[in-house]
Amino acid sequence: MMNYFNFFDEHMKKTLFFALVLVASAIAFTACKDNGNSPESQNVDPKNVTVKDLIGEWRVDSTYFNNEIDRDGRYAINVTDKYILKRGFDTIPYKLEKGVITVQLEDYDWQTGVVTRREAHLEILSFDKGLKRASFKEVDAKDYEGNDGVKMIYVRDYPQPTGKDLAISESNVKGDWLIEYEEYRDGNDPLRKEVSPHWIFQIYGDNHFFIDLLAVDPHNFLDSYPHPGFWWYKDGMIASMSSNKDFSDIKESEISGGWWKVEKLTENFMILHNTWATGESYKYLSRINLPDEIKKQ
Repeated sequence: MMNYFNFFDEHMKKTLFFALVLVASAIAFTACKDNGNSPESQNVDPKNVTVKDLIGEWRVDSTYFNNEIDRDGRYAINVTDKYILKRGFDTIPYKLEKGVITVQLEDYDWQTGVVTRREAHLEILSFDKGLKRASFKEVDAKDYEGNDGVKMIYVRDYPQPTGKDLAISESNVKGDWLIEYEEYRDGNDPLRKEVSPHWIFQIYGDNHFFIDLLAVDPHNFLDSYPHPGFWWYKDGMIASMSSNKDFSDIKESEISGGWWKVEKLTENFMILHNTWATGESYKYLSRINLPDEIKKQ
């Protein structure tokens, strides 16, 4: 059997280029596919958006600073009537007036350790109340190095399972998936939504072939990192791991990622559940279609 890391060294540029060029359209297709239970679009004039419209859980899908993607620009937020809770630990006061959100930010200088406070303004460019999607522009933004610029922020609701239910089996799990978000808790804490700062794609292929593909920018294949390996299915559970070994050399005891129960499987969505002594985690994945070239052995 061929070494999968050597395979990607030889073919990564060609295969990832075709794969990631089509990612945006594949994601859009998955998100917009109408299965009879999708919410309807309801655009609101940005100046008429209310605090009540903002309250709730949102996912920041992507952030751009001076037209370049922010490598840490995807995260979970929870908006109350007074605060934006970012990633579960940043508490940002805000107020809304005539389509502009004014927030109080803290900037940390990594070289001096000095924390400064500043006021920033997020102009609401679009707001779809039905689909729960919005875009914002921060004209007085700063990057991590303190440079001035314009920041674009795109947010949406968390995707939910849609489509026809499928029997949980190895053949139905097989395919290409995007990790939309996760939920995690440890101890007695409530479940908390988490969003990877990068795009994570997973390919469950034939003959145990597996790829965990991390993309900083899904439109730029040079910013992507494939981790090839293997996957297994057993009694409604799946496991996967990255490895440069031959499949025949791997023992079940070596599987490092743990076994995940397939809690729900539809034609375009999958929910995985993992438990341990003190907590649990869920993964929510949507099915996409990556080119066959990336899956050739």
